[in-house]
Amino acid sequence: MSTLLVAIISLLVGLTFMNDSGTLSEIVNCGALTAFLVIHIAVINHFFIKQHSHDYWHHLIVPIIGFIIIGFVMINLNVLAKEIGGIWLLIGIGYYLILRVLQRNTEMNL
Repeated sequence: MSTLLVAIISLLVGLTFMNDSGTLSEIVNCGALTAFLVIHIAVINHFFIKQHSHDYWHHLIVPIIGFIIIGFVMINLNVLAKEIGGIWLLIGIGYYLILRVLQRNTEMNL
């Protein structure tokens, strides 16, 4: 069901920005860059905080540098792309919180 919902939303967004591929690509970039920001935070959280790693270079310094660089790139994105990306992120966080309140399993089994 989730895949179908994302496909429908993607189709609607694609059709809306069919004549403005520059803005559409910035929206996609905003999503990808947001994911990379979260990955940098996750690396610090997993290795440095939870596992108490002493590899400061790989598990703290490099992720912080990456976060700053990606953050700088995101600041310079199109305003509309940032707004849509922020709304999409808030929807995702809201969905996650609803699942947590309903006590649904939010763990990923890899």
